[in-house]
Amino acid sequence: IGSVESRIICISSPLNRQGKFYELYHQAMSGGPGSDNMLAIQAPTWEVNPTIPSSYYRQKYHADPAVFMTEHGAQFSDRVRGWIERENDLQACIDSTHRPQERGTPRFPHAMGIDIGLVGDGTAVFITRVEGDKIVLVYHEHWVAGMDWKETNPHLGSHYPCPYARTLPNVERLDFDEIANWIDALCHRFYIVNGLFDRWNGIPLEQSLHKKGLIQFASEFFTRDLSSRIYQNTKLMMLDRKLILYDYPLGEQGKRSPFIQELLTLQAEQMSKNVVIVKAPEQEGFHDDMSDAFVRSVWLSTQRLTNSKQTAGVGGVVTTASLARYHIQRARQHGIFTERQVPRGPRGVGGRPLLGRTR
Repeated sequence: IGSVESRIICISSPLNRQGKFYELYHQAMSGGPGSDNMLAIQAPTWEVNPTIPSSYYRQKYHADPAVFMTEHGAQFSDRVRGWIERENDLQACIDSTHRPQERGTPRFPHAMGIDIGLVGDGTAVFITRVEGDKIVLVYHEHWVAGMDWKETNPHLGSHYPCPYARTLPNVERLDFDEIANWIDALCHRFYIVNGLFDRWNGIPLEQSLHKKGLIQFASEFFTRDLSSRIYQNTKLMMLDRKLILYDYPLGEQGKRSPFIQELLTLQAEQMSKNVVIVKAPEQEGFHDDMSDAFVRSVWLSTQRLTNSKQTAGVGGVVTTASLARYHIQRARQHGIFTERQVPRGPRGVGGRPLLGRTR
C-alpha cells in the first residue's frame, strides 16, 4: 500500500549526559537536522503513573535527591557532583560533645583504616568502633611530609606522639618503617582487630607490620567497583545516621575542622548506575587522604556490625540476618547496588577473622 517504514522505540530512565540514549534525546529535542522523523517524550513518573501516592515520592526524595531526579523525575544528571549533596546529612552525624580519644577501652575491638601517601599526599590513620547499632569515630591522625604535625592534627593538641613526628617539616618523603612504628604504637593504645590499606604502595608496609606480629593488617587492591562500594557504604550509614563523628576543633567563625571540610569537598563521578568514583577535586590544595582512610575504617566496622551474631540496637536485639537484609534494602532504595552487587568484605574482613598479637 505504501513504502515500508520501521520505527525504533527507546525507553529508559536517564543517567549521565552522554551515551547513545542521550545523543538521540538531544537530537530529537534540539529540532535540528535529522530530527524531523523523531519524537521524544520526557515525563516524570508521577505523570506516567498517577496512581502512585505522593508519600512514596517524599520518601524517595529525602532518601537521595540526586537519585530521585533521575529515577523518578526524568532528569539527566550531571556526571560530576558533590559526594555529599546536603551538608545537613553530615551534620546529623556530628556530636558536638564528642572528642577524639587518646586511648581505647581495653579489649574493646577497633578497626583501622589507612591511606598511604609518601610525597605530596599524606598518610592518614582513622580508628572506629561499633557501639550498639552505630559506628563511632574514635581517633584519627594525619602525617604529611614537609608539614608540621601540629598543623595537620590540630585536634590532638600540642604533644608530639613520637620523635619522628617532630621532623616532619624537614622530611621530603615519609619513611615506611616509621609509619609501621606509628601504627604499632597506636596498637598499644587501641585494641585493633583489623586494618585495611591500599596495595598500590602498601606491600612494604604490610611486610613491616607482619614482621612486628601485626598480621591483622591487610592490603587490598581497590578496584573501581570495590572503592565505590566502600564509599557508598559510608554514605548509606551517614544517611541513616548510623555514624557518630566529631568536628573538632572548629576554626574562626565556626569554620569546619580539616577532616569535615575534606568530606564536604569530595566529588562523585557517576560511571554507571551502581558505580561512583569519589575523589578530591583536581585542583591544588584539595586532598582525599583522610576520607579514604575514614571510609575504609567504616567499611571494616560495618562488616563487624553485620557479621556479629547479635548486635544491641535501640529497640532491642538485631540479628545478623535482619541487618544484612536492612543493608540490601537500603542499597536498592538508593540505587547503589544491584541484587548481585551486595557489599562483601575484602580479604580478611568479611570472612575468617585476622587476629594479631594481643597486649
